[in-house]
Amino acid sequence: MENTFLIISSIANQEHPVLKQFAQETSKHNIPFIVIGDTKSPIEFNLDGCDFYSIEWQLALKFQLAKTLPVKHYARKNLGYLIAISNGAETIIETDDDNLPLDGFWDNRKKKVNAHLLNNKGWVNNYKYFTDVHIWPRGFALENIQDILPTLENIALIDCPIQQGLADENPDVDAIYRLTLPLPIIFNKANSIALGNNSFCPFNSQNTTWLKEAFPLMYLPSYCSFRMTDIWSSYVAQRIA
Repeated sequence: MENTFLIISSIANQEHPVLKQFAQETSKHNIPFIVIGDTKSPIEFNLDGCDFYSIEWQLALKFQLAKTLPVKHYARKNLGYLIAISNGAETIIETDDDNLPLDGFWDNRKKKVNAHLLNNKGWVNNYKYFTDVHIWPRGFALENIQDILPTLENIALIDCPIQQGLADENPDVDAIYRLTLPLPIIFNKANSIALGNNSFCPFNSQNTTWLKEAFPLMYLPSYCSFRMTDIWSSYVAQRIA
């Protein structure tokens, strides 16, 4: 995984079990691991295998964005992207501090992926291709959650510079789902789905890979709800792509 960086935004301390596991495994795989802190981060943070950026260190960066991003906001993760890019990243993986990596998380990412390509399908509830449970991703259009899934066509080798992975047990669902339907959920293993022109499904920053050509699409909107920043980012990225 040459020139691959892992980025997390967190206010946890260095004893956090997920951060410790990521630090150990990124060291094993020779992947730089960047953690972007915020005003509630501990004053002292020292974790082998992890480059932690406190607010003070962020403000000392050369990026003008460091001084204009709001504090106490997930969008400060934008600085992690810029740090990785300025250090020669070819691939950026991002996740959260409440997601433990499965074994396949450390597989090499390739831009060309064997997938079912969906073009001109409108709203596509990707989660439903991987489970029989009634579920939809956070940010999906609620008026379309009952739509019939588009029929999958033959698998082809598709250029996929943005790749979203699933998260078992506690996936990224909205408050309506959490109030009305059960968790945990384990997704089925199945072939990848590629969204082409005019096919849309929100994706999040929970388990996401960005290849270099998609780096300009990574920006997290900085002055909206932190629950929506990665969702708006995903829609902007898909529309431009």
